[in-house]
Amino acid sequence: MAVAITLLALGIEAPTPKPGESLLQAFDAQTLGAIGLFALSFFLIARFWLVHHRLFAGLPSTLAPPFVILNFAFLAAICLVPFATTTYSRNPDDMTALVIYTVVVAGATILLSFMFRQSATSTTRRGVIVPLILLSAIPVGLLVGPRYAPLVWILLLLADGSRAARLSRRRSA
Repeated sequence: MAVAITLLALGIEAPTPKPGESLLQAFDAQTLGAIGLFALSFFLIARFWLVHHRLFAGLPSTLAPPFVILNFAFLAAICLVPFATTTYSRNPDDMTALVIYTVVVAGATILLSFMFRQSATSTTRRGVIVPLILLSAIPVGLLVGPRYAPLVWILLLLADGSRAARLSRRRSA
């Protein structure tokens, strides 16, 4: 996952100033969008990494073959995040680019949920809500345009009930 995070940065093209233009002026909306999508993808992969680590911390050293296959499929999805990020950041107004990015990230989320189910450490609610929020960007993209569709992903901040419970416990302590 560290390699996937590193590869994200390679998808960002450095701006090249035109004659008489400063480097700061060369930063256009696409470059800034690519940096923003890098940040989003970076934190998504980092979150996947933390959750993946938490999952494996309590598992036995020998794992059932279906679990191992799910793990490799999950890792393959993570490896595709840099490609999907670059594709979408270079084509923010293209619906196909939005679909590629959304399907890759939602696919990784679904695979990780299946892994938790296989390990008997997950609930159905958690495994369904996040992918649904991610995939909702596709119909929203059709309605308002692919560039603005990821704004629905702000709902992800509300979807993790365990985070809200932890914050509530910290405040009362």
